[in-house]
Amino acid sequence: MKVLSQSHERRLRIIESDYGRDFGWFVIRDGERIASLSDCQHEEMFWDSYIVEPMTDDPDLNRRLQSAFWQGDEWSGCEFVSREFPDVVVRHALPAASPILESGRLLLRGLYCSEVTSRPWDWLFMWWRKKAAIPARTRGAANNMASFSYQRQLQFCVSYCEDGGRMVGG
Repeated sequence: MKVLSQSHERRLRIIESDYGRDFGWFVIRDGERIASLSDCQHEEMFWDSYIVEPMTDDPDLNRRLQSAFWQGDEWSGCEFVSREFPDVVVRHALPAASPILESGRLLLRGLYCSEVTSRPWDWLFMWWRKKAAIPARTRGAANNMASFSYQRQLQFCVSYCEDGGRMVGG
């Protein structure tokens, strides 16, 4: 039974993935994918680090992507495209002054999907989705009997929230 609209489902997936960080990013320069960023780890407030995986046939560029590329102005024309949602493009991310950590990871700030904002009721939907993903036999018989009412309650919440909080119908 489909309860959420496609756009609401997409927004929840982006929020659940830490605003796209968990899916990773492609680095695009002049319309060409030159690298993939994966395995996001939070380093400090506002700073995340990624593993850089070069994707070009140019061995010199591949080597620079692991170091000097991020320290000069060479990166400034790059766009970051979500690996999961190709229409999500980030142009405002920037590397740190010393962007390559001792671990070889790239330190960036601002690489997240800022087009999506969470609404207060999104957390309710995400909780419900996680609860619904648990197999029925592990929840117990009492919850199996109540699952229909959960679906009806969620449908009401969705229609209420997508209508801007106004009561519709009677």
